Amino acid sequence: MGAEGFGPLPSQHVRSPRESRGILYQGRTPFSLVVHPANEDDSANVCWSRVKRDSYRCADRTRGFRDSNQGVARHPSLIAIEYVKIDKVDIAQPDYDWRVVVVRGAAISVGVAILLLFSGLSLISQDVAASGYEDGVSPDRTFYLDRGGEKENGKSYESTLVPPFPGEWWLELLVLDGGSVEVSVYSTYVRGPAIAKMSLGSIGMVSARLPVTAGYSYDLTFKIEGGPGYAVMKEHFLSTLPPPAELPPFGTVPHAPIHIWSYTDYLDPLNDISGSGTEDDPFVIEGWEISGGVEDGIWVCESNFHLVIRDCFVHSIGYPSAGIYLFVTSNVVIENCYVENCVGSEIAIGSCSSILVRNCVIWNDVYTYHSTDSTFEDNVIGKSRLLLQQCSSITVRGNTLRDGMIASYFIACNDCLVYNNNFMENGQNVYIWESVAVVWDCGPVLGGNYWSDYTGIDSDGDGLGDTPYEIAPDCIDRYPLILPYSG
Repeated sequence: MGAEGFGPLPSQHVRSPRESRGILYQGRTPFSLVVHPANEDDSANVCWSRVKRDSYRCADRTRGFRDSNQGVARHPSLIAIEYVKIDKVDIAQPDYDWRVVVVRGAAISVGVAILLLFSGLSLISQDVAASGYEDGVSPDRTFYLDRGGEKENGKSYESTLVPPFPGEWWLELLVLDGGSVEVSVYSTYVRGPAIAKMSLGSIGMVSARLPVTAGYSYDLTFKIEGGPGYAVMKEHFLSTLPPPAELPPFGTVPHAPIHIWSYTDYLDPLNDISGSGTEDDPFVIEGWEISGGVEDGIWVCESNFHLVIRDCFVHSIGYPSAGIYLFVTSNVVIENCYVENCVGSEIAIGSCSSILVRNCVIWNDVYTYHSTDSTFEDNVIGKSRLLLQQCSSITVRGNTLRDGMIASYFIACNDCLVYNNNFMENGQNVYIWESVAVVWDCGPVLGGNYWSDYTGIDSDGDGLGDTPYEIAPDCIDRYPLILPYSG
């Protein structure tokens, strides 16, 4: 079947699986995924995930296949869904470049998509027609717009913007042949009128700057008005992410992101990892400053080797990535690290066990989900939250959680011990939902936690409040500390 009315999105060049993580496309229209190998004799498996809005939980995963006639590995279906995240590209020959192309279109119904799924048909990028294209990686792209004739009056080119950082976004008109360029910006998530409209009618003209939110998806519509013509536009972006609050109390050396997918990545000399991965001689990532970009600063996936991440300064990582991300991993110690200004999360821990995070300074989120048998101790978590979701056997002790709107979340957790922490100057100290066996003190000897909004007294001078601190209905700290815990 034809592909009339479809336009290609920008390509992404993938050198290795570790480079293919992150959101490739978000939008309101259906899509097809096409992979072009540099060498026709190679093949690839393309794994993609259907995800819910504002979520990264995988709902579906499909492998691509190779078409020997076309020399193209392609996804065998066109699925009418809104969001896609490329998880991994397994490349048989990683020395070759692979080109990932997303093709989208608004005229395909769910019924047609299902027909395509069962018939094994798919769209190939050579067949598409478009009123424009773009080059580069958002938010640093160049848009090439072409209105082929009077019959195409008002025909638009559409794209999507997902800013990696909070900031300001604007357009500059580089080339114009006839008419003017009208640009409308919509929220992907809210159906309604444009949140901004821009009209550029002369070369060199610059639009007003639009404040944008990190990770939020914006739909862009470009139209050339006033007769046949073409235009070239350049997008600009200025991050308003604040500079580091202060330098960590240890020296660091700049380093590229470190991504561990397999044992061979531990041995890769470019990752600068010492040790052998045993309990007595763990792998060690130490003394690096990792910043900038939209990849996770340190990513460890499906590893059971003993690993220590120590004395690292990780900051200024863009959406949707984290400063340090552990996934399906165990036996990791993160200690004496300074992590801040990461738009995803500072530290993310998913489906892990036997993780220890201690003596770190973390300015934003610590997000832990589906994990067990792990400990957070002696950390400073400022201006945000410690979020535990569907976790069990978690110990939280000796930490300072301060200046957050909601300092900690316990969502569907069980068997957690929380004591000797300082909850200071938060809008709300704890949000707890459908959690059981979460204990907030260790009895009268070690006591509970310090709560800056506790109003009780200590009549006997034992350092513990005479009355419990109520966290939620049927959830109390029986022995609240009168003074902040200091070790």
